[in-house]
Amino acid sequence: SFKFFKNHFIHFRTGNMELQLDRKIANRRIFPAIDLTSSSTRRDDLLLDENTVQRMWVMRKYLADMNPVEAMEFMSERIKQTKNNEEFLISMNG
Repeated sequence: SFKFFKNHFIHFRTGNMELQLDRKIANRRIFPAIDLTSSSTRRDDLLLDENTVQRMWVMRKYLADMNPVEAMEFMSERIKQTKNNEEFLISMNG
């Protein structure tokens, strides 16, 4: 999970990412308090292989039906259950 956030911080620093924070998530003491459905990396297709991009799109579609608090709670729990990014994305795609 650290690598996931580390990579996104680097993209944010170089102007490739839009990061939206959410006070409702922070009020629930869930950190980082990121609104996952409003945040995105521009041109992630240039940063990742096609298989990973496809898995991320499935994940985004799944999260889009949740409110920001539900999405972050779901992601936090799922991240804790996996060893790395690849395992995480596979778990999201059944």
